[in-house]
Amino acid sequence: MKTITPKELKAEIDKGEKWQMIDVRDPYETEVACLGVLKIPMAEIESKIDKINREGKVAIFCNSGNRSQAVVNLLETEYNFNNLYSMDGGIKAWAEQVDQTIELS
Repeated sequence: MKTITPKELKAEIDKGEKWQMIDVRDPYETEVACLGVLKIPMAEIESKIDKINREGKVAIFCNSGNRSQAVVNLLETEYNFNNLYSMDGGIKAWAEQVDQTIELS
C-alpha cells in the first residue's frame, strides 16, 4: 500500500500534479472540517466505485488514517486499483502540517 504525507501531497498539488482526493469520513465529520474534495463515506465506497479514477493519482483520507488504509486495501485487493495512496494521519495531520486554519471540532 502506498502512502503519502499531507506535506508531500500539498507539494505535489502546488507543482501542478493532478490528484483526485477522496474523503471517506462520514457526513457528520465532513460538516466540521472539509477540504472541498469528493466525499464518499467508507460504507458507500463499493457502491460508488465508478467515481474513483483508475488512472492518475488518487489520495484517500479520513480523520486519522485508519479508514483510508482499509479503503485502499479493499480497492487494491478486490478491485485491482494500483494508483491509490492513503494520506498519513488523515485530515488531522493535514490541519497540523498544511492548513492550520482548519478547525476539527
